[in-house]
Amino acid sequence: MQPREHSVRKQIKIKVMLMLLLRLLRLLQMQKQKLTLWLRLPPLKLKPLLLKPLPLKPPLLKLLPQKPPLPKLLGQIACAAIPVATGMTIDSITIPLIEPSTVSFGVLAYPLTIIFIVAVANVVNLADGMDGLAAGVCGISALTFAILALSLGRISAGVMAAAVAGACLGFLPWNFNPAKVFMGDSGALVLGFLLACVSIQGVMKTAAALSLVFPLVVLLVPILDTSFVILKRLKSGQSIASADKNHFHHRLLRVGYTQRQAVGLLYAWSAVLAAFALAIRLFPYRTEGTWNLWPTIGLTLFGLIALFVTYYVVVALEIIKYGHLRRIGLLRRST
Repeated sequence: MQPREHSVRKQIKIKVMLMLLLRLLRLLQMQKQKLTLWLRLPPLKLKPLLLKPLPLKPPLLKLLPQKPPLPKLLGQIACAAIPVATGMTIDSITIPLIEPSTVSFGVLAYPLTIIFIVAVANVVNLADGMDGLAAGVCGISALTFAILALSLGRISAGVMAAAVAGACLGFLPWNFNPAKVFMGDSGALVLGFLLACVSIQGVMKTAAALSLVFPLVVLLVPILDTSFVILKRLKSGQSIASADKNHFHHRLLRVGYTQRQAVGLLYAWSAVLAAFALAIRLFPYRTEGTWNLWPTIGLTLFGLIALFVTYYVVVALEIIKYGHLRRIGLLRRST
């Protein structure tokens, strides 16, 4: 065999292997009952046979490699340990109206930070169940974190958060309903990971009096969604890693909202909470122990609006029904 002919055959084999790998990866990402694998190969003798579509029946789909929750969780912990190892930890938190107001974690800062990063990543991933939902909510959250970080003098974290917001907004036109591109776990987990990191580096590692409150308020929508779903699964005896249709967006669809209306409502909820978080930071409602009247009134109005929207969504989702309110004495029975 001549060297040139051997080189050509080697190139053909490499090309075939790469195309097989790409097709297989694309096949594993598709979530349908019936999948078809097309292999487009160079002109070889086996080409007519290999170009025939290969249908995968439901029993064969079970043979495809799945994503076991434990190895996936261990991989997330390993990824979260990388920024922690570089010194990005939640060393302390400031709790207002309590003396002493600063609580230091000491050596517990390392595991607590890893837990926080993994939790936020999974919260965002679990919220990614409808076209454009995760991208829009993460874009609003990232933009809020950017403003908060820049106002606190954390330039690098603010720039990173702004970049994440830009990536989300740039991706949204292709991901909004009807979506042409989907982010999947590889996108949602990365977004959650980045949001957790910028919230730690840009907000929680500062001396702001409400540094703990900002991430909780900004990410309240996916946090409540995940908490509700996990509690629902535990109540019904299901695994917390199992899939169901009890997320906020599923419940909005069940009560009559369209996909776009449901996503728009969750966007509005996230935006109102983000505005409240910004008002907490930017309104000088208290200076040197003295309450300022108008900033305090403005902050109160933002808080009441956020509370009203939260109550409206919770009632619309039928998470808290009027019968539940009557049982705990918040509403009287009609006579």
